[in-house]
Amino acid sequence: MTHTSLSVWRRVAGGWLWCWACALLMTTRLVAADGAWIAPVQYQDLANKWINEPYAFDGSTSTYADDRSNAAGDGPWLQLHFSTSLRTDRVQVIADFGYGIVDRVDIEYLEASGSWHQGYSGPIANDLLSIVTIAAAPVQTTACRFRFHYLKSGYYFWLYDFKAYRVPDNQSAPVIQTEAATSVTDASAVLHGSVLSDGGSLCGVRFLWHKVGTSTWNSSAWTSKSVSAGQPAAAVLASATQLQAGSTYEYRLEARNDWYTTQSGLLTFTPQVIPESASGWFAGSSATAAAINGMVWQDILQAIDDTPTSSARCYHPLWASQTSPVLTVHLPNVVIDRARVLAGRNPYIATMKVELKNRATSAWTTILNGEFTDRVWSDIAVSRDNYAQARFTFTTSTTAVGTAWELLECQVYKPTPTPLPAPVLSPAAVFGSQPVVVTATALPGSTVRYTLDGTTPTAASPILTGSGVTITASNTLKVIAFQTGWLPSPVVTVTGQILGLQTALVAPRNRSATLALTGITVPTTGWIFSWQVTGTGLSATQVTSGGATAQVTFDQVGTYRVRVQVQQSSTGPSTVVEKDIVVPAVESFIGITALAPVGP
Repeated sequence: MTHTSLSVWRRVAGGWLWCWACALLMTTRLVAADGAWIAPVQYQDLANKWINEPYAFDGSTSTYADDRSNAAGDGPWLQLHFSTSLRTDRVQVIADFGYGIVDRVDIEYLEASGSWHQGYSGPIANDLLSIVTIAAAPVQTTACRFRFHYLKSGYYFWLYDFKAYRVPDNQSAPVIQTEAATSVTDASAVLHGSVLSDGGSLCGVRFLWHKVGTSTWNSSAWTSKSVSAGQPAAAVLASATQLQAGSTYEYRLEARNDWYTTQSGLLTFTPQVIPESASGWFAGSSATAAAINGMVWQDILQAIDDTPTSSARCYHPLWASQTSPVLTVHLPNVVIDRARVLAGRNPYIATMKVELKNRATSAWTTILNGEFTDRVWSDIAVSRDNYAQARFTFTTSTTAVGTAWELLECQVYKPTPTPLPAPVLSPAAVFGSQPVVVTATALPGSTVRYTLDGTTPTAASPILTGSGVTITASNTLKVIAFQTGWLPSPVVTVTGQILGLQTALVAPRNRSATLALTGITVPTTGWIFSWQVTGTGLSATQVTSGGATAQVTFDQVGTYRVRVQVQQSSTGPSTVVEKDIVVPAVESFIGITALAPVGP
């Protein structure tokens, strides 16, 4: 419903052709002998005051036929024709109502004689499903017509959905079936079933369940008697106090019509932690919602019942805030890399905002904030992590509208698990006998565990905290990162090492030598090797360092001190190795150059 200050939409072209296409689809459904809600397949707007007429029977409560008469008194009729004659005793309507603007709606049915007769005249619920009984029911008809009665002009009211109930000839017990549970976790599950035949009147349904081996049965609340043949039923069991991980539960669907109550066969499910090896889409385990200025989300568990035809719904009254209350979905404890959302949208629904809350850091990340397509999955890639909650906020394009926000489904995708990235250790090697503190950097949310005896860490090994662990050259440190939803990381090892310095014989003619550190068993990339050669009273030497080795040229005979400092970074801990080296004089005999021995 809108205020008339808004621009008028163009009439839908080809309405009759579109409706006849729907009639072909409806034919198969009408063959069944059971009761069912029957949607119209074509319309007539003789006053030419309605727009978007087919939206009154397209099965979506986000779209609507719009009465643009803008006058006090009886509004124009919208005729709604069925594909064949049916016997009915009630209709269901979702439409705008009230606000001191509309005080009643009128519904009439068409007799075989061609005359229209009053079926109902009175109030309905505002923007909620209303089931009204037809006077003198049941009646045989091929069409119904609908109109609003206005107390004042200046407003456009909307008809979202209209159906008539086809009454079968026979009266019997409902025929129902229990179907497999979905989204089973350690604390929640979604139960499913279907009404195959309503037995001649609309049914109310509920689920019954209990833990195998106990005699106490639990039950969901009875729904109103609005379910007909061919319609699904679902219930979300979201309370951890009702479900015990590892126990098996039996459940069944129960249905009742005006004459009989019947139960379906039993099926079972077992709540359990989602296996690390599992992958697939999972619904939320529970949902909560806030309220803003009287705007309240209804049927919130229908947003996580794995049934895309049902929805959580929040009505936006005329002149209310453009922003919806927040709807929060609590997610299963798994690592995900995608999320998908199914929501309803009409021309006055502007945007949807979706945020995820990181389970480890409690930080919120926005993954969608903008326009979306009516009843089309929004599939969103997210950073691979474990998220505790998803929250939803919708907006309208104006306050001057009565409409409804709808969230049909919210699901997250658990991918096939992969190994965590290997932790990064600092320093990556330890030299010398002095104690050194080694710290680890790993994927946020993961836990790093370690051993110091060379064995491979397990999920029960000590945790390497942010302060690190102290090791010496006598230790071998091994670490692995663990996190729910990931395979363990590769093992990272730091082995304590004793550095030595090895020198080659000095060639007396050019007084050069190659010096090398020993005990280096890690890649030397990223390490700093500072070589220094000194000798008392001697001139400086020339050092060409290539890392763990150096080429040295001496300009005099004598004894020199070689000092090497090893660091992983300019600010990291250092290890120093020193050694004396002797440069001998040249001795010549029989034309052969002899080398003076060099000490170890």
